[in-house]
Amino acid sequence: MAPRLVAGIREGVRYGMEGGQVQALTDRQREVLIFIREFVDYYHYAPTVREVARRFDFQVSAARQHLLALRRKGFLEWEPCKARTIVLTRASTQSEFATV
Repeated sequence: MAPRLVAGIREGVRYGMEGGQVQALTDRQREVLIFIREFVDYYHYAPTVREVARRFDFQVSAARQHLLALRRKGFLEWEPCKARTIVLTRASTQSEFATV
């Protein structure tokens, strides 16, 4: 039996899956994930790494590190070397509906 994913974004429960184990999100990772979700909902396409960096007043490399951490934790994916390909995964899109 696969482990149950317990995840949430707005409710303050901040967990994802990595290798079948629950991984906690930092507050900033949670904010980045919410920003990406709201950006996609409004514009109907994903933000670039530079737009994420600009929103949080990060260097581009810091924004990329946050995105890599979110990908490792199973909350998003993207196609390398292509702009605007960030896709929220099933874990992040269903996380607001999960219960603890």
